[in-house]
Amino acid sequence: PVKLTVLPASASADNAQLALADVPIVVLNPLTTPGSTIIGDPGLCALLENPNAIFVVLGGAPSEELRDHVIHRISAKVPSVRARLLYVDPSRALSAVNALRADPSSSLAVQRYQDDYIASCLTSVTDAVSEMLGSASAPSSANVLHEVRTRTALSAVRGALSSIRS
Repeated sequence: PVKLTVLPASASADNAQLALADVPIVVLNPLTTPGSTIIGDPGLCALLENPNAIFVVLGGAPSEELRDHVIHRISAKVPSVRARLLYVDPSRALSAVNALRADPSSSLAVQRYQDDYIASCLTSVTDAVSEMLGSASAPSSANVLHEVRTRTALSAVRGALSSIRS
């Protein structure tokens, strides 16, 4: 079973629940949390090293130049983060739902729904989690979950060892 726990923004980044999650998802709003916070916060930096962590940046896909800048700054500390940094636009997803609600029988509303939902990139989050955990109906899903938990544990050990060295 999948358990979803939502932690308030005021919760410490090194919260035990987040550190022990099989697939921690950190949602960042650039309007309220600047990118420098990610790099400067030791708790978030530790999560960057977790191979299962997924970082979701709200506000839609930025320009290619801005995206490369953010990835460069973060991957300077953790090279493997590129694939785990997702950009989503929740306002486009909401616009999609509202378009369909307004007139569910209209083909134009359905088309707007499809266009806005795809543009929101919301499916990238579910795709990333599905890829990480594998298909729940797959016969080897227990093995996949075991592998995810092993990677999480190894990451925690590496983090503890690197903090001792520092």
